[in-house]
Amino acid sequence: MLNKHTSEFLRNVCNQIKYKKIHKDISNELIMHIDEIKDEYIKKGMPEEEAVKKAVEQMGNPIEIGKSLNKTHKPKLEWSIIILVGMLIAAGVGVLFSLVNDAAFLSTLSIRINNDLSVSMKGLIKLYLLYTSLGISFLLAFYFLDYTTLEKYSLHIFLASIAFLFITSYFLPSEYIYKYIGIKDVRFSPVSIAMPFLLISFSGLLTRWMTGNRGDSLKIFGLGALAILICLIHISRVNNVILIHESIVNTFILICVFLVMITIAIIDKRFKGNKKLFLFYTYGSVVSSVGGFLFFYVRPRKYLVERLMDILNPSTDPTSYGFIYMCIKKVLYGSKMFGKGDGVYFNNGERFLVPSSESDFIFTYIVSTFGWIAGIAIVIIALVTIIRMLFTVKKIHSTYGKYIMSSITIAFSLQIAANILMNLGMFPLMEAALPLISYGGVSFIINMGLIGLLLGIYRRKDLILSTE
Repeated sequence: MLNKHTSEFLRNVCNQIKYKKIHKDISNELIMHIDEIKDEYIKKGMPEEEAVKKAVEQMGNPIEIGKSLNKTHKPKLEWSIIILVGMLIAAGVGVLFSLVNDAAFLSTLSIRINNDLSVSMKGLIKLYLLYTSLGISFLLAFYFLDYTTLEKYSLHIFLASIAFLFITSYFLPSEYIYKYIGIKDVRFSPVSIAMPFLLISFSGLLTRWMTGNRGDSLKIFGLGALAILICLIHISRVNNVILIHESIVNTFILICVFLVMITIAIIDKRFKGNKKLFLFYTYGSVVSSVGGFLFFYVRPRKYLVERLMDILNPSTDPTSYGFIYMCIKKVLYGSKMFGKGDGVYFNNGERFLVPSSESDFIFTYIVSTFGWIAGIAIVIIALVTIIRMLFTVKKIHSTYGKYIMSSITIAFSLQIAANILMNLGMFPLMEAALPLISYGGVSFIINMGLIGLLLGIYRRKDLILSTE
């Protein structure tokens, strides 16, 4: 039971602090300080009631203290990331505007939509507005979400995500989920939907179990391996489009994020086990698993090996998978520092665009249409965005929040690297969009939601006093 002087003091302080969820933490911290001062007065022979009163008086003016704490513990906005993300989106809008005014793109788009150009353009604009609206909505929803409420449900979210992948892998009538809005065959994979939930929940599991206890660590490795296995089962059903399907990209990203996050958790000061031994087991297991996958799954499938070899020597298969690589090299070779490059032209003089210039090969289009300087500028903005994300991670006090932000930053970085390397002909052909720049899609919505969550965690960095 609090003394009346203490209660009145705490009430006056908390009345000045707008964020009510932090009142309890602040009250507990102030009570601890008051008790320390009170104990000193009691040791000097002062009665407890008078000691409490003197301790409260010594704390100072509660109104001024409350105003000061309100300034310290108020939501923070990371403007630099918002500006950089805005620049990437603006670049995407600029490229889309160029595309819809590019005769070469319109002709390929018209062919995709049965030569009805009016329908294709209408659908393109509808989808762009839809994806942008949904993306902004997801960003705001996750920005204002109190992420701390998710931690206790980490295992439930992780298992639900795995169940979703399992069900969609075995019971979907098709290997894709389809939407029909404007342009038909706008597809996205279940792995795309599950990935952000797996990232968020895996961060919570690491916070709970990755402390050095072998039994708990085995749970982490087991659940991570189960998630990857379900993703691989899903991919195996996509038959001969493996290595270009969206699922393989997200599975690759998921594996890398899991591996890096486990490494971060092991080298964290909270980890009490043998760090070198755990790292050895972790990377040994990954190398063995990848080797087994290549030997038992990829090696017997000749078409997979051939497609991988197309990267090294696309001229050996110029009419099939090597065709795209050859087009990319010719388009980039004809690009200039500024402005539209010579590109690739057919015998009739018509300009040729690499397929999917609005999505997977948008970086190639940017370089060939606006010049290498524009491409380099995009890379610089993306790198600065990643660097700013990394800096914000260091400012987070909550281990759970820090893990989520790290996983988001890693996933964002890998998407950028995969797309740009693919556009330079140095990576397997995949449905790998350039985050926030490629035209619309579920990838845009998911990335906007994850960035909103990252900004939301930073927003609360001074609103959480207790640490794990």
